[in-house]
Order: sequence, then structure tokens, then C-alpha cells
Amino acid sequence: MNRKLTYALIVTFLLLLMFSSFLMGFIVRGALTGSPIRLAQEPSADLGISLQPVETIWRVLRLIKENYVEKITDDTPLVYGAIRGMLGSLNDPYSRFLDPKQNKMLQEESSGEFYGIGAQLGLKRIEVNGKWEDRVAIIAPLPGSPAERAGLKAGDYIVAVDDKDVKGLSVDEVASKIRGKKGTSVKITVERRGVKGTLTFTIQRELIRVEPVESKLLPGGIGYIKLQSFSENAGEVLKETVEKLEKQGARGLIVDVRNNPGGLFDEAVKTASVFVQESPIVIIQERGGKRTPIDPDRKLGTNENIPLVVLINEGSASASEIFAGAIKDHERGKLVGRRTFGKGLVQTVIPLGDGSAIALTTAKYLTPSGKDINKEGIQPDITFGPDESKYEFIWNGAILRWENKHLRILYLSSDSPLAKAGFQENDLIVQIDDKVVSVNSLVNITNLLFDDTRTTATLKVSRNGKVLSKSVSKQDIDIQLEKATEVVKKLIK
Repeated sequence: MNRKLTYALIVTFLLLLMFSSFLMGFIVRGALTGSPIRLAQEPSADLGISLQPVETIWRVLRLIKENYVEKITDDTPLVYGAIRGMLGSLNDPYSRFLDPKQNKMLQEESSGEFYGIGAQLGLKRIEVNGKWEDRVAIIAPLPGSPAERAGLKAGDYIVAVDDKDVKGLSVDEVASKIRGKKGTSVKITVERRGVKGTLTFTIQRELIRVEPVESKLLPGGIGYIKLQSFSENAGEVLKETVEKLEKQGARGLIVDVRNNPGGLFDEAVKTASVFVQESPIVIIQERGGKRTPIDPDRKLGTNENIPLVVLINEGSASASEIFAGAIKDHERGKLVGRRTFGKGLVQTVIPLGDGSAIALTTAKYLTPSGKDINKEGIQPDITFGPDESKYEFIWNGAILRWENKHLRILYLSSDSPLAKAGFQENDLIVQIDDKVVSVNSLVNITNLLFDDTRTTATLKVSRNGKVLSKSVSKQDIDIQLEKATEVVKKLIK
């Protein structure tokens, strides 16, 4: 990177950062209307901006170049490091620097096409030496994807990519290491509950097309829609899917945004418009408090009378929360599940001219009633599902809680093998196969329960001083979907 380009890049970034309030109206309005992002002209002198910070950074860069013990031939890492440091000083996890590779990856995600292995990644909590840590995990391999064919499973924790440890890296950083050129291979090392040690998969990268919507008609005339991403055309595809399900006989709908981390703002508005035609869908609040209500897309409206349930959880964030907030505040349907993540901020991606960009938080969004959900999330109308903060998890159609070195059965689906074996809610599981629960860690117990090599487990429970022992088969039962189905059936008149 030559001297002029280096200086220009630093100046450009600092001007963007320092004049963000001046630019914000242009950026946010451009993003909301779908028009190109516009940057203001150089601000007038009466704003009182000093270029002293730029001169200081330039001086430090020159000192490093002239005095560092080893010769530096490329300024790029230094400049990128300075930008990361400035954004890091904001203490905002969502304002971040995107190097050219990461910026390209973000654009690919927005288009719904990229070369990779076809697995949705996210942060999941895991107990390590008695403490909880956030690890990058496989949320779900896409149907028919290289990841699914290779054997990766939902819940696998990624520990290494191409033999390089990824502990402490963000989801974006891990994803960028996994993606690559068509036809090349990547080695993924994972930890899996129920398996000792690690598992390694070598997977060839392919073109991945992420369909924003998947759907099926459930028994009883219930249309199920998995809203997988808020990528381009998600709103139009959702409208077509709703109309198709109604033609197939759907009398009620379930829209599932569990573990959907968000996407394009415009598509969040459009998807909500499929069900809500009242204004506003969402409210944008800029720095200084100015609020701009965003109207629905009138072309996307569907049958407003069909009963609707939206499934949410702690992994539903950003665009998912715009969608869920509009449904809840306009009383268009019921929210079922756990409180959402709580990301009520708008990021604008601003290119820096060399392929890199910054994602800068430029506004907040509020639900239609004016509620700020940042760090708070959206509460469901019907809370149902495990609370991870209380060491709860789902297994075999049951919600189990780890308490006082025992496992308590909090909830049992009527279809759960535990219920069919005679176990009841509030029973304490004291032994699993030959393992006494009280002398084992939670990690050991969950490894045993989720051991895919075994199709049954023998449980010993304590109930009112008596002990009951039964062998149960293992089944994958989505109890939250069961609950949503139960709710939507009650809404059908």
C-alpha cells in the first residue's frame, strides 16, 4: 500500500467516524428506501473538526515503519489494525471492520449464494471446567449440503479449521476460514456431545444457495414455514409460500425464526409486511432522538385472517426481532418460545475504497409501540422451552434441568419415550446406564445422553422416596414446534 493510499484511507475512515452524525440521515434513509448509500460532501469548517488525530496516527505509522526492528514492506496490516482499534474503542460489538475477504463474504450472504460447506453457524454455550463459555457451533447443516453429506450435525462445536484452533474467534471469523474457492477442501474438527475426543471432517467446498424459506404442510392443516434468512427476495418468497400453503389447505400458519440471526433490513420490513399491513412495521431512531416510522410494503399483504404463531428463541436476533416485534405489537399473531436475543441496532456498511468496509452502528430500531429492545429482547406471549441460564436443555421430548448434581424432569411431551415409560414431570434422574448422576459433571452426563452410537438409555429416577428404573429409546422431538402447533390449533375458529 503506497503512502498516498495509506494516508487517504486513514483520512477517509476518520472523517466517516467523526462525521457519522452528519452522514447518518443520508445513510439511514438511503438504506430504508433501497436507494444507494450516499456520503455527504466534505463538512464545512464551522463544525470545528480537527485533523490532529489523523496527524497523530500518521506519525505513529511513520515511526513504526522507520524504527521497528524488522522491515515492514506492507502498510495494510498496520492500517487495518488501527481501524479495528478505533472501532473497538466504541465498545460496540456490532461496529466492526471488514477486510476485503470479510466484506465479500457479507455481500455473498446478502445475495444468498457463496462457496462453502452449507452449515449455519452460531454461538452456543458449553460448560468447561465448571464455567460456561460461548463457542462457535453448527446450528444446522443445510439439507443436501456438503456439511450434511459429510456427517456434521446440529450442536457440533467447531474447535479447529484446517488444524488451526478457532477458540475465541467470532462466528464471522470462523465462517471466513471455512469458505473458499470452488472445489477446494477444508478440514473441520468438532467436539460432539456423546463422543469422546474430537471428530475431523474433510469437506469439499461447493456453491451454496441458501433458500430464504422452507415450508411444509403439517397434519391438521397447519402450514409450517422456516424463515431461514433475511436475504434478497425473502419478502417475495415468503408471500408466495403463504399463498401456496393456503391453496394446499392450510388453516393456520407457524413461522419459525429460531436461531435466525438476522439479515437485510429491507427484507425484515418486507417479510413483516406479508402479515402486517398497518403502519409502522418498525421505527428508526437516529442519534439525537429523531424517529422515522417505516411503513409496510403494501404489495406484499396476504390473508390477514389466517391464524399465525411465530416461534422465537435466544438465537432470534436483529431482523428476526423486527419481524417478531411487528407481529406482536400489531397483535397479528402469538409469539411462542423464549425471549429473543435483543439486538435493536442498525448497522450501515460503508465501503472504504480498497474492497474493505466498516459496519457502523448508525441508528436504533424500536418496535411499532416504541419499545427499545436492545439488550432486552422481545418476550414471547407464551414462554416455552429450556432456559440455558438455569442449566436446562431438551432431550428426548423432555426439558431437563441440572440442579444439585441431579437432573430434574421439568416437562414431558406426551410423545416422549420417557412419558411412555411411566416417568413424570418433577422426577429426579439419579442414574443413567451405569453412571450415577451425582458423582459426574454436567458435561459427562450430557455426553452420555447425546451419545449417537446408542439408541437406548436406562434411566433410574427418584420419586417420593421410591426408585423407578426403565429403558427408553431415543427420539428427536421438537417440543417447541409441538407447543406452537397446539397454540395455532386453538386460534383456528
